[in-house]
Amino acid sequence: ADLKALFRPYGKVVVAVINKKEGGQSIGVGYVTYASLEDARRAALAMDGKVGPFVAPGVEGGLSVTLARRRQDASQAAQASAAGGSPVMIYVKNLGGDATEAALKALFETYGTVLKAVIQKKAPKAGSSGAARICGFVLFANKNDASLAVSSAHGMAVNGTTLSVGLYDSKGATSG
Repeated sequence: ADLKALFRPYGKVVVAVINKKEGGQSIGVGYVTYASLEDARRAALAMDGKVGPFVAPGVEGGLSVTLARRRQDASQAAQASAAGGSPVMIYVKNLGGDATEAALKALFETYGTVLKAVIQKKAPKAGSSGAARICGFVLFANKNDASLAVSSAHGMAVNGTTLSVGLYDSKGATSG
């Protein structure tokens, strides 16, 4: 399958490369670079776990699609850890009905080290004609990563809905 064509529906693909052995056989790893981070996020959400003729026989769980992160050098990592302190949780409201914990984690790994991502579905109130409310909680390794996620992802459009993202404390959601 053509990797560029496979990922083109989610945005402008700049480069698509499949890593191959010397004989030209795929080693099962590829890279796709999009013109925008939003396109890359959309592709990761849509394609992670997908199965089809583009997945090698015997591969369980379908494609594994994640966003690449820039590596920090040791001094940057130490500074972030020292400044960030203990783990911090954020809330994510307005997730689509097909949201998964894996997709939520993949979306927010762009902003830092995600320790855990959880989806919570609340049924509509009795007598209500509304749909179930779906929200998520993402636990970051430190406050710096969580704050970056809140400032970057609040108001982001994902799968036709606008995310509401903020810091979460033991008393409930707070503004970012």
